[in-house]
Amino acid sequence: MQKKKFFVIFAYPGVSGYLHVGHLRSYTYADSIAKYKKMRGYYVFFPVGVHASGLPAIAFSKKVAENDSATIDMLKAHGVDEKTMKKLTDPVFAVRFFLEEYIKTFKKMGYSIIEDTKCTTIDEGYKRFIRWQMDKLKEKGYIIKKAHYAPFCPNCGPIAVDRSETDISKGGDAKIIAIKILKIPLKDGSM
Repeated sequence: MQKKKFFVIFAYPGVSGYLHVGHLRSYTYADSIAKYKKMRGYYVFFPVGVHASGLPAIAFSKKVAENDSATIDMLKAHGVDEKTMKKLTDPVFAVRFFLEEYIKTFKKMGYSIIEDTKCTTIDEGYKRFIRWQMDKLKEKGYIIKKAHYAPFCPNCGPIAVDRSETDISKGGDAKIIAIKILKIPLKDGSM
């Protein structure tokens, strides 16, 4: 008899340095569900990955390249050697490096992740999966296209703040800056 299948996933941590207790607390929820389902006889698929398609990895690598003292001290405190630090100025290397570091931490925590499934959101296979997933959601009418506004700093990237600070109708003093974004077609013709 074939086991029932169960898929569990957690929002992959962004790559901006080492994991903190908040990451581990949140990952523990998904792991508890995965372990419970395994005990109930399910085949559980619990992949591990990192979110790398945003600005945190770039900002981290920039700090290393600029010899930011807090970042360099943190890396030294974790035993990172000079040769590796030089490589961490490359965001793609930083993503791969921290994926391995996160897996070590997840193993120490006893999480039931499937290490063979490790991925990053910049891997070609993962990007194809997301495109397929988005196409399916669009086919079913779950995706709509509309304007979305979010606070953004040209130097620091997206800013997570309370809406009352940015929403002018709520007393905030945000200023709107128009930025032109170019859409460049991918090799397969999609945007």
